[in-house]
Amino acid sequence: MTWYNIRKLERRLAADEINEKESYHYLSAFLIFLAVIIFFPESPTSYTGFYWDLAEFLIFLIFLILALRNSYLINTKGHNTDFVKRFISLVLVHGFRLLIWVGVFGLFYKIIMFIIPLQIFNFINDLLLPDWTELIIFSAIFLLYYIFIMRSFKRINSAAF
Repeated sequence: MTWYNIRKLERRLAADEINEKESYHYLSAFLIFLAVIIFFPESPTSYTGFYWDLAEFLIFLIFLILALRNSYLINTKGHNTDFVKRFISLVLVHGFRLLIWVGVFGLFYKIIMFIIPLQIFNFINDLLLPDWTELIIFSAIFLLYYIFIMRSFKRINSAAF
């Protein structure tokens, strides 16, 4: 199973080198990942009201539906094979990659906030804590996720593979 190297996964998917057993492993990992997320329902955001959570959920749902629809259309225009296997594999690997990078940037932000003087910390913290800032950051992460999935499907279905 390829966990991080998206180019390797794309080449293997385009060459149809992933068998049913390996796609079963991707599906299992994806479902375990979803179960962990569902088990910890608390959001990492600190929105002040229900409507902010609803807005974040709706934005994520829109990006997810667009990703599913557009990746299906790209797949049908290309090789038109193994859509579910390709989608689950790419969504899982891109999700892990994005989770790692968001964690690295979040850690970097926390280290910087720990090092700077208290007055600057309070100013930045007050500036970045409003609900709009968090919604914009999470929307940008969802948009990156969508873009990465679309790019992968386009590469897999291109003539270069």
